[in-house]
Amino acid sequence: MSEKIKVNIKPIIGSLSVALILWVMVATEKIYSYQIRVPIEIVRLAPGKTLLEPVPEYSVIEVQGKGRSLIATWFYDVRFRLEFPNIKKSQKIDLNDYLSFLDLPATFALSIQGIMESESFDLKIDNQIKRIVPIELSGEIEANDGYVFVDHTFNQDSVTITGPGSKVRKIESILTGSFQQHSTTSTFSHTINLPNPEPGILDIFPRTVQINIDIQRLVERIVYKIPILIRRVPGHLKVTAIPPELALKVKGGEKIVAALESSDIKAEIDYRNQYRPEREEYAVSISTPENISWIESIPKTFSLQVKRK
Repeated sequence: MSEKIKVNIKPIIGSLSVALILWVMVATEKIYSYQIRVPIEIVRLAPGKTLLEPVPEYSVIEVQGKGRSLIATWFYDVRFRLEFPNIKKSQKIDLNDYLSFLDLPATFALSIQGIMESESFDLKIDNQIKRIVPIELSGEIEANDGYVFVDHTFNQDSVTITGPGSKVRKIESILTGSFQQHSTTSTFSHTINLPNPEPGILDIFPRTVQINIDIQRLVERIVYKIPILIRRVPGHLKVTAIPPELALKVKGGEKIVAALESSDIKAEIDYRNQYRPEREEYAVSISTPENISWIESIPKTFSLQVKRK
């Protein structure tokens, strides 16, 4: 039995193939109506003009023709390619008035029966402008214990945005794509995307940026001979801190701490707010550079010597 099936299978397949071809030839010669989903594309506007809002992504049209022509549309990029080279202001567009912009080859011999969806839409336009705005990091960077995230920089600090003036003027900065980096112990670089807040309306250049992450070993150091400044002293008085200088134990990134000088640190006493005749000890207000924190002041408190000039 199995040998007989093997012998007869080829003629059977051949007969079915011939029958299928004949059926397709007959079926595709008949006239049918069919709905096609057609993308809408604005390929040209007047110089200096740009879209203010997206247009509908597609329209649905009903066409009529032979089956073979309808099948051909499955393999052809049928779409509305609209041009408005003289448009000056926003207006309502009726696609029935722009059927000549429908990219549908005449050789298909299809007739358009009607527009079934997105027959009309509001074409909103604005003057096109360019603006340079800064880049801001969106994300979180953490270093391992014993290390510290010092700073990040980009290979360029800004991007160019092109689009409708009423939208571009409101944009103060462009956020990077979300960037997460945890448990790192060394400086590194990474390419990161710049998401477009309104694709199709705004254009951003460049679309990617390189971020450089500065990770340093966390160290401590004592900085000596930091002078104490007495602020808001009446003109008829001379006020001096005793002792006049302090030492400060600080911590931060290894390279930053190594470059730190006493003049980079501010130690102040506000005479007007803090001085009391009966008080003997005064705390000092200390300010350190960014990415540097202080641990301990030596000494912790000071006395004031007040003299008349």
